[in-house]
Amino acid sequence: SEHPFAEESRTLVGQLGRAHWHVRYSRPRDEDRIDVDYTAAGRISANTVGALGVPRDAHAYLCGPDTFMHQLSDALVGLGLDPGRVHVETFGAGAALTPGIAATSSTAP
Repeated sequence: SEHPFAEESRTLVGQLGRAHWHVRYSRPRDEDRIDVDYTAAGRISANTVGALGVPRDAHAYLCGPDTFMHQLSDALVGLGLDPGRVHVETFGAGAALTPGIAATSSTAP
């Protein structure tokens, strides 16, 4: 699995006194090492987050596709985190700006 900035992230988290690192790969490759490259296999869910025991005064930093970010943000807020402490960075394609409109080719007069 691709994990950009993994080493830099581990170093930064290691410098924080009470930080916790939890990385999930939905489909780890054979060369991905559990407890080194990732914490667990499978997608993260509201149940997963609840089991982590995230303190209500924590800051959560999330990145992923738009739908995933909304679901996980809602789960964290549902567990008692202040919405202002949930930080997201969306990646991937955004929603269509003009859904239902198909492009047409035009011919020169």
